[in-house]
Amino acid sequence: MTEQRKFILEKIKKHQESLDLINPQDFIDYFLIKMEKEKHNKHSEFTMDNLITTVWDVFSAGTETTSLTLRYGLLLLLKHPEVTGQFDPGHFLDESGNFKKTDHFMAFSAGKHASFLSVHQRSNERRKGFVWRQL
Repeated sequence: MTEQRKFILEKIKKHQESLDLINPQDFIDYFLIKMEKEKHNKHSEFTMDNLITTVWDVFSAGTETTSLTLRYGLLLLLKHPEVTGQFDPGHFLDESGNFKKTDHFMAFSAGKHASFLSVHQRSNERRKGFVWRQL
């Protein structure tokens, strides 16, 4: 068993232990609930193997996207070094050197609740599917 699979299984076990059927917290919780509902359906796609694969796919896709974005940004800085002279930390930092809280950075600073695994389905919007969790 790979290290990644072990890690994901540990997270799933923690979700199983704390699962609240009335108040699911993220994608894994919803998947586990659907697995339970379809446990007697031999043709169900909601299996433990599919959950592990989906979580790994989402994680690796996010890692790849981040890596490519950083690489592209660095290449642009190498191609246009004059841009680095125009970088003003005052746009992002306050007088103490801490990041300023701004709506422009909300998606990046919201923490784990802004991630795909924190998808939340409102009870009155079940027909519409998953929606991003409101912070």
